[in-house]
Amino acid sequence: MANLFRLTRVLLFGNGYAGLGSDARRKRRFSGVGNVLLFSFLAIYFVGAIGASAWGLYGVLSAVGLEAAMVGLFASAGVLVVFVFGMMYVISIFYFANDIEHLLPLPILPEQIIGAKFLVTLIYEYMFVGVIVLPALTVYGYRSGADFIYYLTMVVVFLLLPVIPLAVAAIIIMLLMRFTRFGRNRDRFNMVASILALALALGFSFGMQSLTASSTTDIGQLITQGGERIAQITTTAFPGTIFASRALADSGTSAGLANLGLLFLAAAVAVVLLLTAGRLLYFKGVIGLTSSTAVRRRLAKAELDGSGRGGSPMLAVFVKDIRVLLRTPIFFINCVLLNFLWPLFIILPFVTGGEAFSLDTLANIVNSLLQAGDELIVLSLVVVFAFTVFLSATNGISASALSREGRQFYIMKILPISYARQAAAKISVGVLFGFIGWLMLFLMGAFLFKLPLWYLLALVLIMPGAVLLPNLLGFFFDLLWPKLHWDNEQTAVKRNVNLLYCMLSSLLVAVLLGVLVYFLNPGYEISLLILVVVPLLISAAFIAYLRRNAAKLFSGLQD
Repeated sequence: MANLFRLTRVLLFGNGYAGLGSDARRKRRFSGVGNVLLFSFLAIYFVGAIGASAWGLYGVLSAVGLEAAMVGLFASAGVLVVFVFGMMYVISIFYFANDIEHLLPLPILPEQIIGAKFLVTLIYEYMFVGVIVLPALTVYGYRSGADFIYYLTMVVVFLLLPVIPLAVAAIIIMLLMRFTRFGRNRDRFNMVASILALALALGFSFGMQSLTASSTTDIGQLITQGGERIAQITTTAFPGTIFASRALADSGTSAGLANLGLLFLAAAVAVVLLLTAGRLLYFKGVIGLTSSTAVRRRLAKAELDGSGRGGSPMLAVFVKDIRVLLRTPIFFINCVLLNFLWPLFIILPFVTGGEAFSLDTLANIVNSLLQAGDELIVLSLVVVFAFTVFLSATNGISASALSREGRQFYIMKILPISYARQAAAKISVGVLFGFIGWLMLFLMGAFLFKLPLWYLLALVLIMPGAVLLPNLLGFFFDLLWPKLHWDNEQTAVKRNVNLLYCMLSSLLVAVLLGVLVYFLNPGYEISLLILVVVPLLISAAFIAYLRRNAAKLFSGLQD
């Protein structure tokens, strides 16, 4: 048992999964603080959102006497999230971590290796369960007037609930890796699993909004029909779900204690089955996974001639970056897909919000504001400018442009193309995807909100500076503090503090311009001119600086 926990600690902190900083001490300090701030902000945001939804849902359910069903709903949601995200984590930690080839020759029991990797995965799953389930269960306990026994039971359920779905996910992955070739394509598997997980998260979030916006009669029908069906599905696939729900609903009674014992027993059985399956399947499926293969095919004469034809070096860097972003699941999910999600975040609340919060209602409100005078028009332009800046800053494409190169950064130093042109190509990729996100919002405004032509023209004029400036700022920070030493792609984008610096500095510029326009109050035309010209002037200054100092800054980086 002692070896199991020692190995778990080594896997958790020794392979880069939990690392927050870079190699240099100063960068490690900055990165640690930045990541703590970023993760704290995200945790507070999601806990607040789930807690607020649970608070409203409890009020709606209590009106029809179904408040106890809330425990089962959130327990089922937590189980589904653990299962989907668990498949991604299992295939990454069990099969594609760089430690497996070092662990196999060591005098460690197979069960200890499997158990340690399972514990590492379980620790990450607790983060998801803590954000989704704990706030809702806490709200339920507070509003129902639960005693101390309920909260003690809640902690035990929190620790045991993810074990069963994660064990099921691990066994499924072991079967796939042992007997099929689908799971062996890491990028393809992670891409599919990530999109499914994202769809599940979005569906749950907006489903909660739609649920709280419904009438009490509709809620009652939904719970008795659809809600029970969901609970039946999760109970059948993951038997511990019903025990967890009953243990919480009957906390402080003999029935609640009995269900808690059954949950513990089900979790123990799941772990035993996992270790048994792992001994039979895991090591046979992981052997040879680090080797690579190539597919040979005969090139046609036109393809052979085209492969040797020269082209624009800057275009080649531009296309290469786009291909890496699209083909690498971590980069695609965190950098590319985000540009398409923001329009969904805006439109779906109005689709699921009911009659009082519909698209037609919003369109009428927006057009009424645009007819109320220059002051409100200018305010709306400032808001649109700030949101466009935020949209371009959050994708992180330019803010991780050099970090994504990793240990291959040295190739940039030997390419027959100037550093300034390489920088321009990489920044252009971020500008392209930022423009795509802006274009989707623009089309929404034109067709869904029926904005007038003169206002759409103003949005077009604002766009260049609002998209270009955040990408320049992000690239500048990544040029100063690139994160080049990483073992998995998550470190380059998820644990890159330059993304935080880019967002904060971009929003600071947007706020300063908004304050300037508000206090000067120069009227619509001058305000529009400020929002168009000032960001372009700042961008021009950054471009001039990069052109003069790119060679010096690039040469000073150590790959």
